[in-house]
Amino acid sequence: MNEMTLKERLLNALEGKEVDKVPVCSVTQTGIVELMDEVGAPWPEAHSDPEQMAKLAIANYELSGLEAVRVPYCLTVLAEAMGCEVNMGTKNRQPSVTAHPYPKGLEGMEMPENLLDMGRIRAVLDSIKIIRERVGPDVPIIGGMEGPVTLALAVASTTGCGTLFWVTLKRYAYNTVNQGRFRSPDLPFILAGKLFSVVFPEV
Repeated sequence: MNEMTLKERLLNALEGKEVDKVPVCSVTQTGIVELMDEVGAPWPEAHSDPEQMAKLAIANYELSGLEAVRVPYCLTVLAEAMGCEVNMGTKNRQPSVTAHPYPKGLEGMEMPENLLDMGRIRAVLDSIKIIRERVGPDVPIIGGMEGPVTLALAVASTTGCGTLFWVTLKRYAYNTVNQGRFRSPDLPFILAGKLFSVVFPEV
């Protein structure tokens, strides 16, 4: 087998195809204090500034040898755009949701028409453009955002629905496993859909 590009290797691995070797990358977040100091791109600034976001992400590829570049560094970008209040954290603490726009119900909830221009979404998109220009076409870029369950909990708050969420998760997962469907590749999406309906029953 010919040696693959980093992008080809990761895509093949995700699709269950043959690879020349196992890709090594992080699909969560890659911001560590030592790299912030090394390249001069610390949190919390790197959460909002496209240039610093890109610089810190590229550092893990160039200096640590990870085979992909991943942004952003938290699970609050979409939540903030949807109206959550966010504490931007510190150099060694990630941002976190501190207030929820719909803690008592979903009346009046609407999807913003200009969602891509709200909060830090544009900063993330701009950082991806910078990264692509600097690393070239053959390096994978992983743009991670909150999944439906995480976003639902952020928007509606965990205080009122957290217990119900986890009871539902346990019950549904238990029944799914007992019915022999635990090997289904669709299971994570099925679980996410079921849990999302607990918080957003009207949707």
